[in-house]
Amino acid sequence: MKIVLITLAFLVSNSLFAKDSEYEYPGYEKHNINRSAPQIFLFNNEGGLLYYTEGFDPALKNAFERTVTYGKSEEIRNNIENLLQIKPDFENYEFTLFYTSYSPTVGPCPPCVKQEKILDMLKAKFNKKNISYNKILLKQPHEYVPNNIETLNTEVKGK
Repeated sequence: MKIVLITLAFLVSNSLFAKDSEYEYPGYEKHNINRSAPQIFLFNNEGGLLYYTEGFDPALKNAFERTVTYGKSEEIRNNIENLLQIKPDFENYEFTLFYTSYSPTVGPCPPCVKQEKILDMLKAKFNKKNISYNKILLKQPHEYVPNNIETLNTEVKGK
């Protein structure tokens, strides 16, 4: 009985602090979000982009320590809003993280699997922080869809 109560308390406390959402994007039409995976977009509670990376990032934990936003914050935020047809709720979370992954129907994506393991570890480590995790499943691989976004420069990648 104690184990059930402790588990229930843990689940309730996690649901108060973290939110997980998943969106599917078929990828047939052109859009201003690169169709590669994994990608990470980390925003602060004002909707400012703190961090962006394209590809697997084993040191993602360090991105949560950033305080400076990048000049392309508004453009990237708008691109995500247009892609998902939603307006993300940045104000009610300390951080809002969007990450892309390929749908299982596309085929295996080893870097995506590795990145999701890192994200799971971060969820456990930051379980007391109020973070919104948003997964964007790409249903078409990058090579089949024309890409109309210029590659984000090193300013946005923070390097």
